[in-house]
Amino acid sequence: MKKLLLVSLMVVMVVSLLLAGCTQSPASSASTSQTVSAPATSASTPVQSATPATVYKLRMSTHAFDPQRYFVASQDWIKLVQDRTNGAVQVETFASGSLYQPTTVGDALISGEIDMALTTPGTFPKQVPANALDWLDFAGPDVTQGWAKLHTLVSDPVVMNALDAKFQSIGVKLLYFVPNCVMQGPLSVKAPVTSMADLKGMIVYTPSTTVSKYIEALGGTTVFVPTGDVPAALQRGTFNAALSLNEMYMAFKLYENAKYITDYTFTAGLMPYFISLKTWDNLPADVQDVMLTASTEIQDQYFASQAAYDTGMWKGLSSKVTVTELSPEEKTNWDAAVNKFHVGYAQTDDLTKQIWQRWTEIKAGQ
Repeated sequence: MKKLLLVSLMVVMVVSLLLAGCTQSPASSASTSQTVSAPATSASTPVQSATPATVYKLRMSTHAFDPQRYFVASQDWIKLVQDRTNGAVQVETFASGSLYQPTTVGDALISGEIDMALTTPGTFPKQVPANALDWLDFAGPDVTQGWAKLHTLVSDPVVMNALDAKFQSIGVKLLYFVPNCVMQGPLSVKAPVTSMADLKGMIVYTPSTTVSKYIEALGGTTVFVPTGDVPAALQRGTFNAALSLNEMYMAFKLYENAKYITDYTFTAGLMPYFISLKTWDNLPADVQDVMLTASTEIQDQYFASQAAYDTGMWKGLSSKVTVTELSPEEKTNWDAAVNKFHVGYAQTDDLTKQIWQRWTEIKAGQ
């Protein structure tokens, strides 16, 4: 009897221990799973950025197309801004003339019909005579030094703040300048231009009223046509010579009809990008800061590579046309006539005087 009782007690104790082990096992297993799975999940799954609460969809008129330098610059700027705002800013671009012509996009910017735009020298000549700085001479003596001096000018906070303030007074904000190419020429159809006398009887296409003043200073006659119509207008004979940026000669293949170019540099192309104040004022401060930082970076980046780009553009162009050099005497005459225009234009208003004064100091190495 005692032996039977002892065996029964031993069985009960074994069963109790087994039951205790079974009830503790799931708790222990769960604890191990939590400590292992959490680190594994965070290590194997990339961290996703939060979706922005507000998305700002903007429209930009570029007046250019790939591979033009100032179009490519706009795409680089857009990518910078979109990446740094985590997609909160999305910009749709519209190429040359698809929405507005250069002479009408200014009104659209001021009214807020378009959020952003690349403008040309013909956009704001009356409201802001300083405008695209195409009335300045190209300092030279070579493209490296010339572009370096222009970079100094557009990086000067006093000058640029004054220029931006003028633009803001009419309803737009200046973001940045894109360097394009120097303006050499004229590019002519039938015969080379070697003197002022050769310009008589020619009709010269110019992209703006300011640039037309260069040809008029040399005694020539000018005509304007919208940018997108330039190649067809040349073929129709609307003009038989052109003064524009070297990149435009190449982009529109004007060299196929115009076979001569005069190696004389008038000015440099600086293409400004703007945002409508009606759009700008509705953006939060952090987005504005991203845009301004990206603007400085793009401007600096393109100026740093401009001399090499310009050299390559001239090399390509000069291989397709006959290059004509002015005689020393004729060059002196051209310099005097063109400089008279520069000095005269610089007196247009207080802002042009201020910019010209700073430009004179920069050319003097100050």
